[in-house]
Amino acid sequence: MNMKRLIPCFLIAGITFFSACEKGQMADMEKQGTELPEGKYPLTFTAVQAAPEGTPQTRVSENTNGMSSHWDGGEVINVQIADGKAGTYTLDENGKTTAQTPCYWQNTDKATINAWYSNISEQNTETNTDKIVSLSNQSKGLAYVLKATANDVNYNSQDIELQFRHQLAKVRVMLTGEKADGVESVQVNNYTSCTVTNGDVLGKDPGYIQMRKNDDGDYYEANLVPMKSITSNDFIKLNGKTQANVSNISQLDAETVYTIKITVNKKAPVEKNISDVINESNNGKYTVEEGEHLILQGNGQDNNRLALTLKKGSTLELKDVIFSQEGITVNAAITVEKSATIIVSGTNTITGRKGDKGTIEVNDGTLTIKAGSNADKLELITPDNNIPGLRGNGALALNGENAHLVIESGHIIANASQKVGAAGIGSGHWQKGGNITIKGGIVEATGGSSGAGIGSSGANYPCGNIEILGGTVTATGGSGAYDIGPGKEGACGTVFIGSNATVIATNNKIWGQN
Repeated sequence: MNMKRLIPCFLIAGITFFSACEKGQMADMEKQGTELPEGKYPLTFTAVQAAPEGTPQTRVSENTNGMSSHWDGGEVINVQIADGKAGTYTLDENGKTTAQTPCYWQNTDKATINAWYSNISEQNTETNTDKIVSLSNQSKGLAYVLKATANDVNYNSQDIELQFRHQLAKVRVMLTGEKADGVESVQVNNYTSCTVTNGDVLGKDPGYIQMRKNDDGDYYEANLVPMKSITSNDFIKLNGKTQANVSNISQLDAETVYTIKITVNKKAPVEKNISDVINESNNGKYTVEEGEHLILQGNGQDNNRLALTLKKGSTLELKDVIFSQEGITVNAAITVEKSATIIVSGTNTITGRKGDKGTIEVNDGTLTIKAGSNADKLELITPDNNIPGLRGNGALALNGENAHLVIESGHIIANASQKVGAAGIGSGHWQKGGNITIKGGIVEATGGSSGAGIGSSGANYPCGNIEILGGTVTATGGSGAYDIGPGKEGACGTVFIGSNATVIATNNKIWGQN
C-alpha cells in the first residue's frame, strides 16, 4: 500500500525536478552569449518595403499608380544574423518567407539582422555569386538593390518585420516638345555596374546606361548608384548623341526619385558659305547631322568640290549653290542615309562624278524636296559613265525598296541622259527602288539610254508606285524605256496621274496608259 503511494509521489517529484531543470536551463540561456543548439532556433521574419512619408522611392515592381510598390513573389533574398552564415529565402507577394537555406541563431546575444536583395536580367543573390549587378542596359527591366537592417533583436523574437529600403536612386526623364516623338532612346551617365556586399552598393565602370521606356510611353527611367555630384551637361543623352542640359539636380541619393523634364525642339538653322563647309569637311566629305538644319550658300563658282551626307531628320537648304562631286570618291554628291529634307532657294546646280553612281542617292526613308516657289530651281547633272559599257544610277536614285521620294514644289531638273541605263528619277541600276510622289512644282526628268525618265533603270531592278498628283511634269525616257514607268529591262508598280497634274511624256510612253 505504501508502495502504491510512493509511485505517484515519485512521479510528482520527478515532474517537479524536471520543471526545475528546465527553468534553470532557460535561466542560463538568458545569459548573454549562451551557445544555442545548432539548427534549433530558426529566424522567422516578414519582409516589407519601407516607404518614408513624403519620400517617393524606387520599387521592385511598378504598381499601376506609378507611386507605390509591391513584391512580385519569387524574389530570393539573403539574410544574415550578426556575422554568421547567410541563409536564403524565397518571398511571396505578401513578403512571407519560405526558407531555401535557413538561418539559425547561434547564441542568445542580441544581434543585428542584415538582409539584402538584388536583381537584374534574372540575376539574384542566389545565383549571382560574384555579387556584381549589371546596370548598363535597363531598357528591358530596371535594376534593384534593397537592404534591411534590424538592430538589437532577441533570439526568441517571432516574425520580425524586416523593412527593406532601396539602395539605388531612380532617375525619370519626361520628354516634351515638337521633336519629342523623334527620340528613340535615352541614356544616363552613371556607374554601369555595381558590387553588392551584404546589401551595400559600390559603383563600378562609369559610363552611359540605356534607360527603360515605361509601358504607357510617358517617360524613361533607370535605377542608379547614388552619387555625390553629377555633371549637368553630361548627364542625359538623347538618341545616343545629343546632350541635354540638366538643372536642379546636383547629386543622387538612395531611395529617391528624380524627375527631369526635357523639351526637345528642332535645332536652330545654321547658315554657312560653301567655302567654309569645304574647309570644315574631311577631304570634301561633310555630314549634316541628325536633326540639324544647314543653310548652304554658294559663291557662284562651279569648281567647288563637295559631297554631302544627310543623316536622319536633317534639313539641307540650298541658296544659289553650285558644286560638283568630281574627285571625291563617295557614292553621290548628296547621300540621304535616312529620311531628310532638301529646301531649294534661288538657282542651284549640283553635278555628280563620272562613274556608276548618281547625283543624289536615297538609301532609306523618304527624301522630301520643296521650295518657296516654282522659280526656285535645282538642277541635277549626272556625267557620262566614262567607262565603255558601264551602266549606273541616275540624277535622283532610290537605292532600295524603302527609299522613297516626294517632290512638293520648286523647279527640279534631273538629267541622266549621258549615263547608260540610268533613270532620271527612279530606281538605281543595281537595286530596286521605292515610291515616287510628285505633289507640285515643275519637274523635268530625262533618262539615259534604256532608262526611264521617271521610273526604273534599264536593268531588271523595278521601282515602286509612281503618283503624280499635281504640278507640271515633263518626262523623257531613253531608247527602249518608258517616259514614266519601267526602263528597257525593268519594271515598276502602278502609275497614277491626278486631275490637277499636267504631264508631258516626250515619247508618249506612260506605263499602263500607252
